[in-house]
Amino acid sequence: VQGGRVLRHNLRRVDDVDKVTANLGVQGGRVLRHNLRRVDDVDKVTANLGVQGGRVLRQKIGSMEQQLDAQVERYKQANADSDPGEIQKIRELFIIFDADLSGDLNVDEMVAMYEKLEKPKNRLQVQKEIAKYDTSKSGTLDLFEFLEMSLGAGANPFLKTLLFFKQLELKNAEEAARAADPKAAFMASRGKR
Repeated sequence: VQGGRVLRHNLRRVDDVDKVTANLGVQGGRVLRHNLRRVDDVDKVTANLGVQGGRVLRQKIGSMEQQLDAQVERYKQANADSDPGEIQKIRELFIIFDADLSGDLNVDEMVAMYEKLEKPKNRLQVQKEIAKYDTSKSGTLDLFEFLEMSLGAGANPFLKTLLFFKQLELKNAEEAARAADPKAAFMASRGKR
């Protein structure tokens, strides 16, 4: 019942850019805004996370960010010649496709990913693809495994191209929204609503 009030209160508290940058890195504001946009329905937050939804969500996002950073570092160590810009792009897309903010992509999220990329695959195809890259045998892909699938030696060049165009589409949509309402975009970039 109080989830909306708690979430709005916590969102107001995150307007200090230095804090966000310290907690989430240089891209912290973008990552936080993106994740908060995904859960802008206060009723969903309350239903899924309870009365303290905003606090729980912030903790969950912070925990996931740490996991993702560790996996990116692991990937960089294993693939020293990899392009940091490419890794960052794949990381951002991974966060978009991770609908439940669990830090991994399950079959349903992968099916949804391919639908968003306008190249749908059925569950069986996705399960086979996950099995191919799932070195931890968890039945899901964490960011390290997703990076291997997207950029690694056995990477699917078709998927890499699709992800590039999805990134471009998202950037264009963000720029179009900024052009349509510059004041709202400025306020959003400052963390205020």
